[in-house]
Amino acid sequence: EETKDAGLRCLITGNHDTKRVSFNLDDTERKLLFAFLLTMPGAPFIYYGDEIGMKYLDVPTKEGGYFRTGARTPMQWDGSANLGFSEGESSALYLPVDSSADAPTVAAQEKDPASLLNTVRAILSLRHQEEDLQADADFKVVCSEAGKPFVYLRGDLLCAVNPAGSEQSVTLPASAAAKLEGSVLFELGRTSLDNGVLTVGAQSFVV
Repeated sequence: EETKDAGLRCLITGNHDTKRVSFNLDDTERKLLFAFLLTMPGAPFIYYGDEIGMKYLDVPTKEGGYFRTGARTPMQWDGSANLGFSEGESSALYLPVDSSADAPTVAAQEKDPASLLNTVRAILSLRHQEEDLQADADFKVVCSEAGKPFVYLRGDLLCAVNPAGSEQSVTLPASAAAKLEGSVLFELGRTSLDNGVLTVGAQSFVV
């Protein structure tokens, strides 16, 4: 049986050997991913650039990187030369930066309250504020049935996520429904509770 002394679960968004999470997820899906990962027990790891949705680039292999090379391109800070990574000549960079017109940058996303970066910051802030969302807090699955939202308890906090493209509902056990008597601490999309039935809109999340 797993105990708290056995170590920490380590959930990652990716690393330099995998394609970036932006490869097959859109912005809403990336927000749901971060909301889920950052409310799970253990130690979360965010691969640089995933917090702004940096793209996986189709670039030539570099020193045995092969397909992995596209996840190793420079961090994208702002709209200046080389997206703020370096003032040197672009031809001298070890790997190229994203040259597309919609390349995400930290500077641009800091100005947008609804950006992926600010969403990640909001979830991280909540995790720091609430002990029940931190590494060692209790974790209990409330609902994992197909066709229903995935609902879980972190200590006394109830979390629910619905990544599907349509609304999903679940009748909560009384002990779990009681957790919803408090205020909503964080929400993506649309959620509601009526007579013990939790409804989570398409691609939505709530704590």
